[in-house]
Amino acid sequence: MFELIKQDCYRYAGRLGIKEFFVNKGFQFTFFLRLSCPPLSPPIRIFCKIILRYLTIKYGYEISEKTRIAGGLALVHLGGIVINQAAIIGKNCTIYKGVTIGGAWKDGKVFAPEIGDFVWIGANATIVGKIKIGNNVLIASNSFINRDVPDNSLVIGNPAIIKPFNKINQYIQYVL
Repeated sequence: MFELIKQDCYRYAGRLGIKEFFVNKGFQFTFFLRLSCPPLSPPIRIFCKIILRYLTIKYGYEISEKTRIAGGLALVHLGGIVINQAAIIGKNCTIYKGVTIGGAWKDGKVFAPEIGDFVWIGANATIVGKIKIGNNVLIASNSFINRDVPDNSLVIGNPAIIKPFNKINQYIQYVL
């Protein structure tokens, strides 16, 4: 868990430091999100969950501590980020404001997206259903995705248009 926090901090600042905790709201939220999960003792987790609930209201992030999120998560702007608790998010994922990663219900079961590593999700994008987003994917702002996206792709529009894009890592380095 502390390794995940370290990876998150490096995504925001490129180094490990206390300053990021006080300066960056996305890192504050991610920090308490990580501490709300086991293996910490129940009293510490309960305290962190109370703070997490407060930050959920204050910053507008609706992300459950049950959501499986790998290290290096970056929540770039405040507000309106909603992630289904059944979703799976890979490492070094960047999420901008207004993003919804939602599930689909069928026969009493929820099916949520699985997002790969090194994915950049632009503002107000919506990802729904039991779909798989590959690695090294850039999802443009205001896109609606309800089908699988292969690795090394650029996703634009509503309905989603998927284009191959091999230089995604070079582009993402300059965005965050």
